[in-house]
Amino acid sequence: MTVENELDAYIGGFHLDALTSGVPLNVHLDTTLTVVAGNLYRLLAPKLDRYTPATPDKIWRHFLDATGTLHITQDTVTCALSLRSHHPVLIDAGFADLEVPIPWRDGRTLRFRFPPR
Repeated sequence: MTVENELDAYIGGFHLDALTSGVPLNVHLDTTLTVVAGNLYRLLAPKLDRYTPATPDKIWRHFLDATGTLHITQDTVTCALSLRSHHPVLIDAGFADLEVPIPWRDGRTLRFRFPPR
C-alpha cells in the first residue's frame, strides 16, 4: 500500500500520467526524472519539521513554488525569497544559515535570505 500511495503522489504531483509522448525514450526519461525528483523531495521532507509524511505536491506548493530575487556577485549567489507563511519552517531547518558551494559556478557560494519575521 505504501508503494501505491507513493505512485499516486507521483502521478498527482509530477503529472506522470501526462507523459511527453509515445516515444519510448521520452517515456523512460519522464519516468526516470519523476523518480529522481520524488527521491529529492523525500530527502528534503525530513529536514522540514512536520513535513516528513508530506506529498511532493504539498512540498512544492509550500516551499518551492516561491518567488524571489537572485543577487549574483563574484563570490556568492544569494536567493532573496519573498515573504511566505511557510518560511519559518525553512528558517528552523537551518536554510537561513546555509552556505553551499556551487562547483559549476567557480566555487561561488549559494545562500538563502528570508524577509524579517
